[in-house]
Amino acid sequence: MAMFLFSLSKNTLAQKLNKNEIDFTAKLREDENFKIVFILFYVAIIYHIAQIVKVKNLELPRHITFSGNGSKVLSILTTDNKDLAAFTKTIFEYVLGRPYNGALDILGITDDSNPKKSTCKGGLMTTATSGVDRSCIVVLKSDGSGVTNDNDTYDSINDNYVSHVVDSVEKFFDFALTDLNKKFDIDSYFGVSSSSLQTAREICKNDIKTYVMKGLSLMKEEADGKNKLDETLFFYPIKGVLQSLSTALTTKKIRL
Repeated sequence: MAMFLFSLSKNTLAQKLNKNEIDFTAKLREDENFKIVFILFYVAIIYHIAQIVKVKNLELPRHITFSGNGSKVLSILTTDNKDLAAFTKTIFEYVLGRPYNGALDILGITDDSNPKKSTCKGGLMTTATSGVDRSCIVVLKSDGSGVTNDNDTYDSINDNYVSHVVDSVEKFFDFALTDLNKKFDIDSYFGVSSSSLQTAREICKNDIKTYVMKGLSLMKEEADGKNKLDETLFFYPIKGVLQSLSTALTTKKIRL
C-alpha cells in the first residue's frame, strides 16, 4: 500500500489528477506533526553506523547512500543535501566525540532518484563472486561497546544483556530527542512541531524491554536453529517505539 501511494505522482494513469493531491512524499514532507517518526528512523541508522565507525576505527565516510525503498525517507526529511549532510555530521560528531573534518554527500535525496535502479546496476557491475561474505558483516553489540564474536549467542543473552540493550536504547532516545535538538534545530531545518517532539519524549521509553523480548523471540524464530547472534537487538525496540509513536500522533491528529 505504501509503495502504491509513493508511485501515484508518477503513474501515467493519474496524470489528469491534481499532482498536489497525490504526491505522497510531498504530503509527508509537509506534515510537521508526523515528520518526527521519519527523523527518528534516520537518526537511528546514522547513529548505529557512527558507533560501528568508532568501534572499528574506520575513516569517516565521504558519501552515504540509502538503497531500496527506505531511501524515500531522505526526500521526506528534506530536499536540501547540505542540510541533511550537516545534520548527519552532527550525529557522527556526537558519537565519535570529535569534529567531522571533511565533506559529506548524501546520495539519492532527490525526488527523481531511483534507488532500486542504482542497486541493480551495482549488482550487474560488481566483480564480486556470488553469495555473501559473512566475514565482512559487522554486527555491533547492542550497547555499542564492541563487535559480536562466536561467544555471543542466543543462549548467552541473559537479564544483564537485555538490561544493557534497554539502557543503550534509552540513551539513544535522550540523544535523538533532546541533545541533538540542542546542537541542530530540527524544527528550523526540517519543520517539526514542538508538540510532536513532546509526544515522542513522553512515550519513547515506554515498554522498551517488552519490545526487546519480542524482537529476541522473532530473531530466534528466524535463526532457523542457528545459535550465533548475527543481528543487533538495537533496532527492535526502536521499531516498536516508532509504531507506538505513529499511532499516538495519528490519534492525536484525529482528535484535533
